Amino acid sequence: MPGQRHPDQREKDLVELARRYLQGETQTAIAEVLGVSQQQISDDLKLIRKRWRESALRDFDEAIAQELAKIDLVEAEYWQQWERSKLPKRTKRNEDGMTEKGAIVKEVTIEENKCGDPRYLDGVMRCIERRCALLGLDSELKYQDLSIAIGRVIQAGYVVQTQAIAA
Repeated sequence: MPGQRHPDQREKDLVELARRYLQGETQTAIAEVLGVSQQQISDDLKLIRKRWRESALRDFDEAIAQELAKIDLVEAEYWQQWERSKLPKRTKRNEDGMTEKGAIVKEVTIEENKCGDPRYLDGVMRCIERRCALLGLDSELKYQDLSIAIGRVIQAGYVVQTQAIAA
Protein backbone atom coordinates (compact mmCIF):
# COMPACT_ATOMS: atom_id res chain seq x y z
CA MET A 1 0.00 0.00 0.00
CA PRO A 2 1.44 3.39 -0.93
CA GLY A 3 2.16 5.99 1.77
CA GLN A 4 0.96 9.57 2.13
CA ARG A 5 1.71 11.88 -0.76
CA HIS A 6 3.15 15.35 -0.31
CA PRO A 7 0.53 18.04 -1.07
CA ASP A 8 2.55 19.27 -4.05
CA GLN A 9 2.76 15.72 -5.42
CA ARG A 10 -0.98 15.25 -4.91
CA GLU A 11 -1.72 18.40 -6.95
CA LYS A 12 0.50 17.10 -9.78
CA ASP A 13 -1.26 13.75 -9.55
CA LEU A 14 -4.67 15.46 -9.71
CA VAL A 15 -3.71 17.11 -13.01
CA GLU A 16 -2.55 13.78 -14.44
CA LEU A 17 -5.59 11.99 -13.01
CA ALA A 18 -7.98 14.49 -14.60
CA ARG A 19 -6.24 14.17 -17.97
CA ARG A 20 -6.36 10.37 -17.91
CA TYR A 21 -9.93 10.31 -16.58
CA LEU A 22 -11.11 12.58 -19.41
CA GLN A 23 -9.39 10.24 -21.88
CA GLY A 24 -11.50 7.37 -20.55
CA GLU A 25 -8.97 5.39 -18.53
CA THR A 26 -10.32 3.28 -15.69
CA GLN A 27 -9.70 4.20 -12.08
CA THR A 28 -7.73 0.98 -11.59
CA ALA A 29 -5.41 1.73 -14.52
CA ILE A 30 -4.84 5.29 -13.31
CA ALA A 31 -4.14 4.01 -9.79
CA GLU A 32 -1.44 1.68 -11.12
CA VAL A 33 0.26 4.47 -13.09
CA LEU A 34 0.18 6.94 -10.17
CA GLY A 35 1.10 4.33 -7.56
CA VAL A 36 -1.94 4.84 -5.34
CA SER A 37 -5.02 2.79 -4.49
CA GLN A 38 -8.18 2.75 -6.60
CA GLN A 39 -10.01 4.16 -3.55
CA GLN A 40 -7.59 7.12 -3.50
CA ILE A 41 -8.31 7.70 -7.19
CA SER A 42 -12.04 7.66 -6.42
CA ASP A 43 -11.56 10.20 -3.60
CA ASP A 44 -9.35 12.38 -5.82
CA LEU A 45 -11.96 12.28 -8.59
CA LYS A 46 -14.58 13.55 -6.13
CA LEU A 47 -12.29 16.49 -5.33
CA ILE A 48 -11.63 17.16 -9.03
CA ARG A 49 -15.37 17.13 -9.84
CA LYS A 50 -16.05 19.48 -6.93
CA ARG A 51 -13.38 21.89 -8.20
CA TRP A 52 -14.82 21.71 -11.71
CA ARG A 53 -18.30 22.54 -10.41
CA GLU A 54 -17.02 25.45 -8.31
CA SER A 55 -14.99 26.76 -11.23
CA ALA A 56 -17.95 26.48 -13.58
CA LEU A 57 -20.19 28.33 -11.11
CA ARG A 58 -17.63 31.11 -10.66
CA ASP A 59 -17.15 31.39 -14.42
CA PHE A 60 -20.92 31.39 -14.94
CA ASP A 61 -21.49 34.04 -12.25
CA GLU A 62 -18.69 36.16 -13.67
CA ALA A 63 -20.12 35.90 -17.19
CA ILE A 64 -23.55 36.95 -15.93
CA ALA A 65 -22.02 39.86 -14.01
CA GLN A 66 -20.19 41.03 -17.15
CA GLU A 67 -23.35 40.82 -19.25
CA LEU A 68 -25.36 42.68 -16.61
CA ALA A 69 -22.72 45.42 -16.54
CA LYS A 70 -22.95 45.77 -20.33
CA ILE A 71 -26.75 45.94 -20.14
CA ASP A 72 -26.46 48.62 -17.44
CA LEU A 73 -24.23 50.74 -19.69
CA VAL A 74 -26.53 50.38 -22.68
CA GLU A 75 -29.59 51.18 -20.58
CA ALA A 76 -27.91 54.30 -19.15
CA GLU A 77 -27.16 55.46 -22.70
CA TYR A 78 -30.77 54.86 -23.76
CA TRP A 79 -32.01 56.89 -20.80
CA GLN A 80 -29.57 59.70 -21.61
CA GLN A 81 -30.72 59.78 -25.24
CA TRP A 82 -34.37 59.65 -24.14
CA GLU A 83 -33.89 62.76 -21.99
CA ARG A 84 -32.01 64.47 -24.83
CA SER A 85 -34.80 63.64 -27.29
CA LYS A 86 -37.32 65.50 -25.07
CA LEU A 87 -35.39 68.79 -25.18
CA PRO A 88 -37.01 71.56 -27.21
CA LYS A 89 -35.83 71.77 -30.79
CA ARG A 90 -34.48 75.18 -31.71
CA THR A 91 -34.13 76.20 -35.32
CA LYS A 92 -32.94 79.49 -36.65
CA ARG A 93 -33.86 80.97 -39.97
CA ASN A 94 -33.55 84.26 -41.70
CA GLU A 95 -36.62 86.23 -42.65
CA ASP A 96 -36.65 89.09 -45.09
CA GLY A 97 -38.49 92.15 -43.96
CA MET A 98 -38.95 95.84 -44.68
CA THR A 99 -38.52 98.78 -42.35
CA GLU A 100 -38.59 102.51 -42.88
CA LYS A 101 -34.89 102.33 -43.62
CA GLY A 102 -35.26 99.63 -46.25
CA ALA A 103 -34.97 95.88 -46.59
CA ILE A 104 -33.57 93.88 -43.69
CA VAL A 105 -32.80 90.28 -42.93
CA LYS A 106 -33.90 89.27 -39.47
CA GLU A 107 -32.79 86.06 -37.71
CA VAL A 108 -35.73 84.24 -36.12
CA THR A 109 -35.41 81.42 -33.59
CA ILE A 110 -38.23 78.92 -33.48
CA GLU A 111 -38.56 76.62 -30.47
CA GLU A 112 -40.56 73.44 -30.84
CA ASN A 113 -41.45 71.28 -27.83
CA LYS A 114 -40.85 67.57 -28.28
CA CYS A 115 -42.36 64.50 -26.60
CA GLY A 116 -39.27 62.35 -26.82
CA ASP A 117 -38.35 59.54 -29.18
CA PRO A 118 -40.11 56.33 -28.07
CA ARG A 119 -37.38 54.20 -29.69
CA TYR A 120 -35.17 55.00 -26.70
CA LEU A 121 -37.81 53.72 -24.28
CA ASP A 122 -38.05 50.56 -26.41
CA GLY A 123 -34.30 50.18 -25.93
CA VAL A 124 -34.69 50.58 -22.17
CA MET A 125 -37.40 47.91 -22.18
CA ARG A 126 -35.17 45.52 -24.15
CA CYS A 127 -32.43 46.05 -21.55
CA ILE A 128 -34.87 45.33 -18.73
CA GLU A 129 -36.17 42.21 -20.51
CA ARG A 130 -32.63 40.96 -21.12
CA ARG A 131 -31.65 41.57 -17.49
CA CYS A 132 -34.75 39.70 -16.27
CA ALA A 133 -33.95 36.81 -18.59
CA LEU A 134 -30.36 36.58 -17.33
CA LEU A 135 -31.52 36.64 -13.73
CA GLY A 136 -34.30 34.12 -14.40
CA LEU A 137 -37.01 36.55 -13.32
CA ASP A 138 -39.34 35.74 -16.22
CA SER A 139 -39.31 31.98 -15.97
CA GLU A 140 -42.32 30.07 -17.19
CA LEU A 141 -45.42 29.65 -15.09
CA LYS A 142 -45.26 26.76 -12.69
CA TYR A 143 -47.83 23.99 -13.08
CA GLN A 144 -49.45 24.95 -9.77
CA ASP A 145 -49.82 28.59 -10.84
CA LEU A 146 -51.40 27.49 -14.10
CA SER A 147 -53.81 25.16 -12.28
CA ILE A 148 -54.89 27.98 -9.95
CA ALA A 149 -55.43 30.32 -12.90
CA ILE A 150 -57.55 27.73 -14.75
CA GLY A 151 -59.56 27.10 -11.57
CA ARG A 152 -60.37 30.80 -11.26
CA VAL A 153 -61.44 30.98 -14.89
CA ILE A 154 -63.79 28.02 -14.35
CA GLN A 155 -65.18 29.59 -11.14
CA ALA A 156 -65.91 32.75 -13.10
CA GLY A 157 -68.21 30.69 -15.33
CA TYR A 158 -66.03 30.27 -18.39
CA VAL A 159 -65.60 26.97 -20.18
CA VAL A 160 -62.05 25.74 -20.60
CA GLN A 161 -61.52 23.61 -23.69
CA THR A 162 -58.54 21.35 -24.04
CA GLN A 163 -56.77 20.75 -27.29
CA ALA A 164 -54.34 17.95 -28.06
CA ILE A 165 -50.88 19.11 -29.06
CA ALA A 166 -49.33 17.23 -31.96
CA ALA A 167 -45.96 15.80 -31.08
